[in-house]
Amino acid sequence: MFIQATINILHLAILYFIIGQSFQILYAIRKYFNIAIAGLISLSSYIFYLFFNQLNIHWVFSGVLSIAICLIIYLSLEYLLIYIVQRRITNSLMMLVYSLGVYAIIEGLLSIVWGNSSLQLNLFTINQRFKILNGYIAISQAITIIFGLIFFVSTVLIFGTKAGIQIKAFSDNAGLAVILGTDLKRLLLIASS
Repeated sequence: MFIQATINILHLAILYFIIGQSFQILYAIRKYFNIAIAGLISLSSYIFYLFFNQLNIHWVFSGVLSIAICLIIYLSLEYLLIYIVQRRITNSLMMLVYSLGVYAIIEGLLSIVWGNSSLQLNLFTINQRFKILNGYIAISQAITIIFGLIFFVSTVLIFGTKAGIQIKAFSDNAGLAVILGTDLKRLLLIASS
């Protein structure tokens, strides 16, 4: 019972860490939440579904392709946001409304292409789990824990680099960081990706 509770607590803690750290990195620089990211996460799921269920591509390659396509779309939206929209809009509330509009466009396109029905992946069986001592861990929990630990290590490594230090400095005092020569556009692209 103790092992099972420990597995469940570890899974939830890593899931909350991924969500919280992602928000913290982006909010530290922008000072608003980019809601369009939620639309891109949905889009990546549907692209994975397209490659895996409809085109019968192996799940590893489907995952890599869906992440790569969504990263290209996201960086294109970031370029549009940084170089075009942010020159005209400096208010954080207006940027939030802009990101909400982009989210609505992405979700609308998903509804047009795939409809409003729920889609199901047949990747793993629900009952597939592994026994660890006296507890069981589902494959989805194992994948979340593995990727969460990779994300944790990469976050620690990023904040040890020059770009990570600049992100911290910018979140503490944006005006001073810009005066000291921090390239805001480059920093936003690094933090966003």
